[in-house]
Amino acid sequence: MKTYRSQLSRSFASFGTHLQKQSRKSNPKLRELIETVREEHWNTQPREQANVSKEFHDLSQFTREFTKQQEIEKLKELRAKTGTKTGAEDGAGAGAGAGAGAGAGAGAGAGAGADMNPHAYFYRVLLVPLIKVGAISYASYFALIYLWEYLENSEVKDEEK
Repeated sequence: MKTYRSQLSRSFASFGTHLQKQSRKSNPKLRELIETVREEHWNTQPREQANVSKEFHDLSQFTREFTKQQEIEKLKELRAKTGTKTGAEDGAGAGAGAGAGAGAGAGAGAGAGADMNPHAYFYRVLLVPLIKVGAISYASYFALIYLWEYLENSEVKDEEK
């Protein structure tokens, strides 16, 4: 039964090929049209795909560079706020250059040294990755920073009393 089906499918395929050849031979206009369409399809499609993929590559590269620049600016702001210089900043910068939110978190965590105070740890290791993955917004980020500073100041006042 299997051989019969394969023979039948081969005969239909060969009959279809035979009909195509006969129609091209008997109708030169049809043959010319088929050749024109084939040439246009094969000549333009790869070129257009190459242009689209190049544009996508350029766009993704621009996005990575833009994100990297934004992360560098954020780290500079954080450095100015905390006033500390640690190995965590270098690690976070390397992670941000990789373009992945988890990479920045891992880079900041790997660069965290013994000299990192809890305030800087809160900024660099906890909040920055949450912003990158979109878990919190910038408004929430600044609200948390304000709350942290308020609580920290209130603890200092309590200790002074």
